[in-house]
Amino acid sequence: MGSKLRHFGALMKKNWIIWKRTLGASLCELFCPVALMAILSIVRVLIIPSDVEARSSISKSKLFSPVDYLADSNFA
Repeated sequence: MGSKLRHFGALMKKNWIIWKRTLGASLCELFCPVALMAILSIVRVLIIPSDVEARSSISKSKLFSPVDYLADSNFA
């Protein structure tokens, strides 16, 4: 048990050293996903669903709706 814990500690120390060496890349790993999700959330808030339906070339009957699928199924 002691050797496994020592091995784990050595790996954590190595990962910390590598993370500090490449600080720019490490910060990008942390902040790029957060920034992307923030941008997507803002876009989703700004888009009006009724406007998307009006401009869409896909008819409403071809769109998949889970509620419709569950109502028509034999699972109930």
